[in-house]
Formats: sequence, structure tokens, C-alpha cells
Amino acid sequence: MDRRVIVITQLFLLLIALSVLLGSTESYQVPWQVKSAFRNLGHPDPAIRRRAAVTIGAEPDAVMKDTLIRQRLIQTLEDTNPTVRALAAQTLGVYGNVPALEPLIGLLQTDPNSFVRQHCAVSLGIIEHRDAVIWLTQALTDEAPRVRVAAARALGRHRDPWAVTFLICTFDDQPMELRRVAAEALVEIGYPAMKELVLFYNAEKAPFREWTRWTIKKMGDDAVDYLLRLFATEEKMLVVQSMFILVDLRDAAIPPLIESLGHENSSVAGAASTVLGMIGTEAVDALVKAYEDGDMRTRFGTVMALGNINDDRAAAVVEKASADLNISVSDLAREILDRGGQSLNETLEFIMESGTED
Repeated sequence: MDRRVIVITQLFLLLIALSVLLGSTESYQVPWQVKSAFRNLGHPDPAIRRRAAVTIGAEPDAVMKDTLIRQRLIQTLEDTNPTVRALAAQTLGVYGNVPALEPLIGLLQTDPNSFVRQHCAVSLGIIEHRDAVIWLTQALTDEAPRVRVAAARALGRHRDPWAVTFLICTFDDQPMELRRVAAEALVEIGYPAMKELVLFYNAEKAPFREWTRWTIKKMGDDAVDYLLRLFATEEKMLVVQSMFILVDLRDAAIPPLIESLGHENSSVAGAASTVLGMIGTEAVDALVKAYEDGDMRTRFGTVMALGNINDDRAAAVVEKASADLNISVSDLAREILDRGGQSLNETLEFIMESGTED
């Protein structure tokens, strides 16, 4: 083949490749107003710099796609005007700018303006990095309430279990909004927060008790599921604590407790039965139905629970159970009838003694 033809063909193919490459990496065209704002970030008038920061913040594509703009915003974190610094921090966080992580952490620690520190905390809640979580937990002790609240809310966005203890500690802090936001953050963290919440449930200080209980109730089914799983553990104090929490949860706890009566693990079934007995008359309707529909394990646990409840409907089922076809169920029912009902006080004493053993 003619050498000239080969060269022309190669050049043609090269041009096609270049056109494809340039088409796929076409540079972002920054809007004119953003270009103007970019220049004005260095203007001597702070009012103009503020307007420039607002303009850039309103253009997400510009911040996401233009490296120079992101770098200029990071530099703007050192602006002499606190509003400009706050706007720059806010914009960098909205787009999860990891290169801004260290400057934002530095500003969170050292900026004298609480409004700036607040915006740094908000932005660090969006940047997905463990260092952000670490420094946000430190910000929970900031002298300014607005910063503490922003840090708690940001930790809720991260959902990192590492923050659980720090968030619980704010339950004794002011303002009240901080306690509520910290509790909501713990709800966002969910399951991993439950163990420590259980331990704080009966804390000596009233705010810890109040907000721990609020948080667990807000967790709903997740909290109930965790507490029921504790029945199968060897941590007796946690088992005892979980039982009393489930009594407080009542309506939310009754259906899964009924289901647990038939659990193959006798410790789980027994604990569920005791809790239902502690809940009392509110659980009777569900227990009666469980006796009618349940297998032998469920019927046994149902009778044990009903024996602890002073209610005519409960007594009628125990009476009926004394003739149950299963000898274990009928023997238990007759034993309860012989002693005029099972003593709940004795049952609780046994539970507490078991929970305090070494």
C-alpha cells in the first residue's frame, strides 16, 4: 500500500480518537456571573466578597466541576470577614468537598466567631470522613450552643457508632434543643447505640433518664428487637435492664414478646413471659389469643404470664389451662391455682438476684 495512504489513514484515525476524547472530557463552561464572583472574592470591600460567595454557592455545577473555584473557596476560609468565611464553609460542605476537610476542622477549632464554627460543623456533617466525626464530637463541648447543636445534628448524618457516648453526655447539657437534636442523632445511629442507652436508662440524673427513654421509644421496633436479643445473652444486668425497659414500651413490645413465648431458648421465653406479666392487664387480650392459637411452648409461657396478672380473664385462661392436653402446661396452671396465683414480687426478686450474681 502507498505509504502516503497509510499515513493519511493513521492521521484520520488519530483525529477521530482525539475528537472522542475531547468530547468525553469537554471542559465545564463556568457561567459569567460565577467568573465575576470568582474575581470578586479578592475584592477589598467585604460586602462585595459576601455577594460573591453567595453567587458561587448558588451554582452547584461550578463548585463541583471547577477545581480552581474549590481551591479559591478553601482560601476564602481565611477571609478577614466572618460572614465570608461562613459562606465559604457552607458552600464547601454542601458538595462534600474532602480537600476542604482539614481547613474546615482547623476553622471549627480556632475561629473566634461562633457563626463560622457553626457552618463548619454543618459542612463536616456532609463530608464523609472519620476525621470529621472525631472533631465533631469535640465540638459538642464548644462554648457556643449553636455550634454544639450543629455538631450533634451533623453526627446524626454520619451515623457513626463512635459518637454514641459523646451524644449521650449532652443529655445533661443546655440548651434543651441540644438534648433533642442529640437524641435524634442517636435514633439515626440506631442499633449500635442501644447498649449504652440501656446502661443509661436508669441513670441517677433525671435528664439522662428522660432523654435516654425518649430516644429508645423513638427507635421503636429496632429498640424492641435489640432488647429481646439481650434475653439470650449472659450479661445478666443488661437482661434485667432490658426487661424493665420493655415494660415501659408496653404497646410496642407486646406483639414481639408474645412471639418470643415460643422461643426455643428457655431463657428468652421465660424472660418474655415475665415481662408480659409485669405489663399486666394491657397484655391480657394478646395473651388470651396466644393461648388459644399457640403451640405447647407458647401456651406454657402464656399461662406463666397470666398467672402474674390479677384479672378475671387471666384467671379464666389459667383455669382452662389446668386441663390442657400438654402435661407441662396443665401442671403449671394447677400449681398457679393451688397457690392463688404466682407472686410477681417473688419473680422480680428472683430476677434481681440473678442479675446481681457474679
